[in-house]
Amino acid sequence: MAEKIKRRIDPSSIDTLVIDLDGTLAGQITLELVLRSIPENISKPSFFVWLLKCGISYLLHGKKYESSLWSEHLVNGFKIKIPQNPSFYRRRTLLQAIKALTNTYRNAMKILITRTKKGIAEQYSNQFSFDYVILTRNKTDPETIKKLELLCRGKNVLIIGDSKEDLDLARVLAQRNNLNAVYFKSRF
Repeated sequence: MAEKIKRRIDPSSIDTLVIDLDGTLAGQITLELVLRSIPENISKPSFFVWLLKCGISYLLHGKKYESSLWSEHLVNGFKIKIPQNPSFYRRRTLLQAIKALTNTYRNAMKILITRTKKGIAEQYSNQFSFDYVILTRNKTDPETIKKLELLCRGKNVLIIGDSKEDLDLARVLAQRNNLNAVYFKSRF
């Protein structure tokens, strides 16, 4: 079966917009909040080891193991202070993302898909009127794909993300027969 991933996009043809949060909609917001939370967690030896592991991993492999490192952060239950002030999040939102959500793709159904904490995702969901938020540890696992398939309205889906995992998600969705076309963009 030929892949249905396309690069040229007519914004008015997009029925469903699936957007990644960190690095796409906003800067690396989760990373920023983790770094701001270091003082609250540094007394835990396991946090210090995790932080060291992250630093070495980023130096040697870049973002390759980011998902597994974040999963480890969640499993260990390290504290992360989530600001409740909406302006904190708006200031970190990329300007081109604001334009795309409020103008270019305003008629499309909007789905935020992210591995971040619920409280962070909810801030963006509320500010930009996302129709759905999917919190997942793995964007291409069968359960996540099934949720997305059920939520996608219409036949044309645009996935905007900054990682290989986001591109893999587009590839998996492109193999589904109920979708006409899946588009992928690495930025707004």
